[in-house]
Amino acid sequence: PEKKVEKVYANLDVSNLKAGGYIAKSATTKEETNSASKTDLIKISFYIEGNPNAKAEEKKYYIQVVDANNKVLGKRITEFFDDRSITYSLAKTIQYDNQYVAISQELLGSKFEKGTYTVNVYERSKLLAKTSFTLK
Repeated sequence: PEKKVEKVYANLDVSNLKAGGYIAKSATTKEETNSASKTDLIKISFYIEGNPNAKAEEKKYYIQVVDANNKVLGKRITEFFDDRSITYSLAKTIQYDNQYVAISQELLGSKFEKGTYTVNVYERSKLLAKTSFTLK
């Protein structure tokens, strides 16, 4: 009998997750702020680590931005994975080819409340990274 070997691929790691409020000075210039009343957008950035043992394929990451009132901001789309669901703010699809990838996304808003915001990054229902920041 022929042995069937199923290749097990390594998981990808997310590192250096950063998020904060920004003022849009122009289409290309943005300045970081911690003032809720001045914030035009939330910028989220992180890295997908290079890993030769990971499968090279299209990957989709779900970014969830939660405000001080525990409300998910942005698109508020809910995806179901196995026995869990995630309501996310925005998603980013990349073509992963075992190399280090820098990801930067912006969440536009019209009025950001004062308080602490939490940013979660998921791959399917698996939480990969989490950070928070405060707008005053």
